[in-house]
Amino acid sequence: MYYRIIFIIIAIGITFGLTPSIAAVEDPISVSTPRNIYYEGDVIIVFGKVTSTLNELPVTIQLYHEENLIAVDQVKIALDGTFATDFRAKGNFWKEDGTYIVRAFYTPEKISEKTFQFFRTPSSGTSSFFPVDIPNSGS
Repeated sequence: MYYRIIFIIIAIGITFGLTPSIAAVEDPISVSTPRNIYYEGDVIIVFGKVTSTLNELPVTIQLYHEENLIAVDQVKIALDGTFATDFRAKGNFWKEDGTYIVRAFYTPEKISEKTFQFFRTPSSGTSSFFPVDIPNSGS
């Protein structure tokens, strides 16, 4: 009888001791933009979070198109680990439509990326104007 109780206690201990943790693992650094598509002249806001900070070390944000470095900024991290900066999509480096990459570097082990699409001009959809008669309201 006592052996059966001891066996059950040991079995429960082993089961809970070997069960993997289900807790979510947070990335050491995250980076994002509010939109996925930008046009010439838009302001691109870049924001993110670092899970653990090191003595006022800033985050380095880089924007790339293909292999070309477009812009760089070093950003202070707030006390809660968040950071934010912005870039204007205008000038000599913003010449080509396509996929652009935002890279956030904090340490060699803490790097995050986000992509977005950039277009020099909005797509030219077709639109037509035509009169519509609205009863009791005119056209």
